[in-house]
Amino acid sequence: MYRALLEGIALEQALVSGMIEEETGEPLKEFIAIGGGASSDLWRQIIADVCGKRVLRSETVEASSLGAAVCAATGAGWFPSAASAAEAMAGKITRENEPGLAKVARYAELMAIYRTIYPQLRETFSQLAQFSAAG
Repeated sequence: MYRALLEGIALEQALVSGMIEEETGEPLKEFIAIGGGASSDLWRQIIADVCGKRVLRSETVEASSLGAAVCAATGAGWFPSAASAAEAMAGKITRENEPGLAKVARYAELMAIYRTIYPQLRETFSQLAQFSAAG
């Protein structure tokens, strides 16, 4: 069950990351994992394998307000861009997870299936929402 949850989150991460790459025209080369979940070697490896990108673990533990700090520092003019502020605030990298080529290929097959789930279940999700609202 635990692995299935991690894989589901990683598949969604890969899906959204792909959308961001398409929209911006900029490829994401790696992820920096911060916070409590970043301490899981298994989760970082699953993300690397599903997304096909390197995952770097940062020593940064308190992650909940880091995004706001990056935006504030950029807005205050302390950094020329959000990317440079994020890079400066990411913390020291303590571990790296490289994607495994065989697993990347296997997860690509699963991703093709995953992409079909929402369109096929859209009506079911609508029915569940109506059921929940009525309760």
